[in-house]
Amino acid sequence: METVISAQKAFEKEFVSVFESMRSYGGVLFRFEDHWERLRASAKTAGLTIGENAGEIRRMVYGELGRSWKKDAFLRVTVNPQGLSVTVTTRTYPPEIFEKGVTIVTSTVRKNLSRAFYPEAKTSTYLGQVMATLEARTDAFEILFLGEDGMVRETRNSNIFMVKNNQLFTPPLAGILEGVTRKVVLECAKDIGLAAAEEFFTRHELFNADEAFLTNTSGEIIPVRELDNRRVGGLIPGLWTKRLMNQFRKKVNQYKKERGRVEN
Repeated sequence: METVISAQKAFEKEFVSVFESMRSYGGVLFRFEDHWERLRASAKTAGLTIGENAGEIRRMVYGELGRSWKKDAFLRVTVNPQGLSVTVTTRTYPPEIFEKGVTIVTSTVRKNLSRAFYPEAKTSTYLGQVMATLEARTDAFEILFLGEDGMVRETRNSNIFMVKNNQLFTPPLAGILEGVTRKVVLECAKDIGLAAAEEFFTRHELFNADEAFLTNTSGEIIPVRELDNRRVGGLIPGLWTKRLMNQFRKKVNQYKKERGRVEN
């Protein structure tokens, strides 16, 4: 007798998942509310249901963090049809990348269109990143994606920024992941009086930027030294990049001080 599998069961069998990567500084989860909102939105887009609310997930994450005996940690919350899980690890980068910058290369693989693949959702469907990795230079730190229009979108694991003529630019939230660190950096720019614009720009403009950097949860702000064998900017980190790095650290310390009273 044939077995009829419902659409929902077929979906669950494919094991689609969504996830969030978070940082703990001194035992305090940084910007948990932003991560929760992105997790909730990703789950809704992927057709997944999160049974727990924000408060329950916060308690779960802090519980795992406490059991790990780690204060400064990298955490991942994963939601799939079978439920929710939390893992705690440490993820560090060599100090020299923040002092000397990193090399990135452009992939021939184009960023998926929003109407086809929803790159705004943080899901386990990473075929584009896998294909880009297979073709990339092995010594490249990151891989840059362009959209079908040839405009810069983001890298494999990071959002991207450039500084030109004392103004900060980053691609708008149209077909890219809304990075939590990206959001904080835009706040930092406002704090230090650096004009910022969310606008598309070309690879040509990025080649000729005064400064460029990547942002993600684990690395925070990472200066870019080279794109496709072209030197980007001069001093590494650039003056504005260094100011943003310092302001980001101040923001983390202030958040840790304020939230630590409540959450610890």
